[in-house]
Amino acid sequence: MKRSKYTSYTNHTTRPQKVKCPHCDSVSHSIVAYETNLLGYLLAVFGILVFGVLSLLMMPFLVGLTKQAVHKCAKCLNDVKQSSLFGLNSLEDKVIAKKIGNFGIILTRKYLLYIVMVLIAFMSIYMFILVEQEVHGHRVISNLTWDEYRKDCGYPAYTANPRLAFRTFEAYHFGKSVSWEGHVVRVNLNEDDPLSLSYHSANVMVQMETPDIEDGHGADVGVTFSEYGLEKHSQVIEDLHIGDQIVFNATLVSIGDRHHLHHLRAFDI
Repeated sequence: MKRSKYTSYTNHTTRPQKVKCPHCDSVSHSIVAYETNLLGYLLAVFGILVFGVLSLLMMPFLVGLTKQAVHKCAKCLNDVKQSSLFGLNSLEDKVIAKKIGNFGIILTRKYLLYIVMVLIAFMSIYMFILVEQEVHGHRVISNLTWDEYRKDCGYPAYTANPRLAFRTFEAYHFGKSVSWEGHVVRVNLNEDDPLSLSYHSANVMVQMETPDIEDGHGADVGVTFSEYGLEKHSQVIEDLHIGDQIVFNATLVSIGDRHHLHHLRAFDI
């Protein structure tokens, strides 16, 4: 089989090659230039939409990461072919080269990929914390009272028809924010239990004015706090004692049953 003396257009390499230009039919060694392709601009727009102004931190690295080696004809300077952006050989492409005085910086695509991954990880953590704080700070509290909720999803309703009570909770009450009051039965801090793997940093067991179970003397609801909520209200929570009357703003998370309290996630107390 006869092999062409010119480099095949499917041989994705980033070094100058002897090529035949399809535009001017001249044979020469190609000129390799790195150009940002459409993927780079799309990733830049996506980064701005997700991370906002923070995306500017990784923009130089992201643009460099998506640069693609383009072979140009040495005579007419038209594009002859492009290298593979995601080939294994492309990870060693020197896509950024800067000289500062007597010092030079050369970054390959592999190192740019590491930098972008680290930046995305840090920005994701920051955005998660920021969003959690925003969610805690902006809540629309409904007019749902404890007695109304108990009528729909309390212990009497659950024992009468568990499926109906659960469906009612999922359809009308799950995720709803309420402002209720009751008496403290117990306060638990996870730091008191080093073996605790609970996501919640603190929980307060509360007995409501109208007991969920008639003639009941224990807690009716469990009010939990995230790490951010505990930090924000640490002084109030630490000063709570059994029997104290409290007013708390929280989001309904799960319905109670024979073995579990009604669960609410607090954002203010």
